[in-house]
Amino acid sequence: DAALSLIKAAHVQTGQVVIVTGATGGVGTALIQLLKEQGAIVIGLTAPQNKAWLHQLGSNYELDYTQPLAPQLAQLPKPALLLDAVGQPELLTQLSTNQPELAIWSLSLQQWQPPLASQTFQFTNRPLLPADYRHLLDLLATQQLQPIIRATYDFHDFQTAFKTAQTHGQHGRVLLSYDSSLN
Repeated sequence: DAALSLIKAAHVQTGQVVIVTGATGGVGTALIQLLKEQGAIVIGLTAPQNKAWLHQLGSNYELDYTQPLAPQLAQLPKPALLLDAVGQPELLTQLSTNQPELAIWSLSLQQWQPPLASQTFQFTNRPLLPADYRHLLDLLATQQLQPIIRATYDFHDFQTAFKTAQTHGQHGRVLLSYDSSLN
């Protein structure tokens, strides 16, 4: 899964403060849960109507992306990492402007220039090893990781599924199903 790949690439440590963009999306919901399982302190970026839900999922703090971010960040522990599942350069700039030691990792942007020379930026899309998949399956089997599914569509209705996936402020993944017995 992309979430575990990002956590492994960023070398997240127990007790580190981590900002997650796209926290209520498919990758973001997995990131929140996996970061908590690892002992990180999680700051989730979300719409105001999703703050309580995201906190229940496992974030320690929630940032409202409809309000100025700098004043909200000033009230929270200093983040060490920003894990990006959204890919919006202007959002990354807002989140990192007053965070001189921030390491930014993205699944969505291949290139981006951090505003401060002391910051780092990395794109990752590395594959997982079989042992990593076994770990995810174990977490799912023991319900320590809950898959958050927003909607499931027939494979032939991919355009509707795509439009649904692009809707901001919703929870979870959009899945396509395919019944091979119908062909």
